[in-house]
Amino acid sequence: MGACASVCSSDSSEGVKQHNVGHNIRNFTNTMHVTEPALADLYRGVKKLGEGSAAEVWLCRSLRAGEPDVALKLFRRPFQEAPQSSLSREIQVPMDLSEGCVSMIDAYDAYLTPQHLVLSLEPVLGGNLKAYLDVKASKASNGYVMDEDEARYFFQQIVLSLVHLHEHSWTHRDVKLSNVLLTKSDPHEVRFCDFGFAKPLDDPAGRQLATTHLGTYEYMSPELLENAAAGQQSPYDPRAVDVWSSGVMLTMLLFGSKPFNHNRAADAGYSAAEEALWKVETSRPWYEADLLKGAAATISPEGKDLLDRIFTIDPVRRISMREVQQHPWLQKPLSSKYQRVASSLASRQAQLEQTVGLHTADAGKVAARRSQLEDLVMQACASQGQKGL
Repeated sequence: MGACASVCSSDSSEGVKQHNVGHNIRNFTNTMHVTEPALADLYRGVKKLGEGSAAEVWLCRSLRAGEPDVALKLFRRPFQEAPQSSLSREIQVPMDLSEGCVSMIDAYDAYLTPQHLVLSLEPVLGGNLKAYLDVKASKASNGYVMDEDEARYFFQQIVLSLVHLHEHSWTHRDVKLSNVLLTKSDPHEVRFCDFGFAKPLDDPAGRQLATTHLGTYEYMSPELLENAAAGQQSPYDPRAVDVWSSGVMLTMLLFGSKPFNHNRAADAGYSAAEEALWKVETSRPWYEADLLKGAAATISPEGKDLLDRIFTIDPVRRISMREVQQHPWLQKPLSSKYQRVASSLASRQAQLEQTVGLHTADAGKVAARRSQLEDLVMQACASQGQKGL
């Protein structure tokens, strides 16, 4: 693990989400001019939480008295796959926005070491929503994976994160179950994560703002899949794509199945017959899809109406994320088990918005931090990783 290779035997528990409105950016590459201790002097590794092609995540214990444990996401240098823009988004989005949304993973600091670009995050130790759903699905016997009450509880938090992104001029573009982490509390709380595909919106009021095909195929909207099938890069509204993807998540929460079979990527190499079948599938109502036949009869009228509005083929007519949040199905009261936590989340959210509103009023400090971040990522990409720390 490089900087946090020493692993101690004890585990750690999550605390209340800690919002550090004075996020720090630290550069540890030039040891001749560093006044702070090296990363290994700040943290001791507890256990590896996950690993991907470009990064690994470790639960680490602070060596400074009174400071909470953190999850360190270490992007290995030199970077083989992740472009500079993706790395910038992966760090910038949570550092800019998480402090204003209780359901987004919080980011504390960014570090640059000779071997890694490091993002210090809130530790979220309950696994991800996909793993949780897989366990639920293995025990389901009545057609539902979750009842509507539990699905509504989780979906409210997912939607809160996406509304927060969209209304702060960002889109996620990779909305899926595995990008939703869960706390260990009972019931779990949601923490949305992984922003490497996120896109800033230069014109938040406009549409047709993106052309790059990104995301996970089974969550992709028809307009995005049609572009891929035709080998085109036609412009599309990435917010409408996020809305569609959220609907796929909701059908998986409720029924344990996505509505459309998009495991195989549509591409320009499709035969005419394959493309025709694919277009028929994507043009059918969600409740007529082979994977969800009969599902509409098992869900409340409000739930069906919400999914109808989300799975509108025309992205211009598709419901917005804010409209999803205001839909009657999401406004229904929760059972006492979930309402207790939902009420606490709403109270914490209101407090965050008030605090962050005061913090972000100083536009100069926010701009300076973003500039520091861009410089840090640029330096990380410009120089090769060095051996040792």
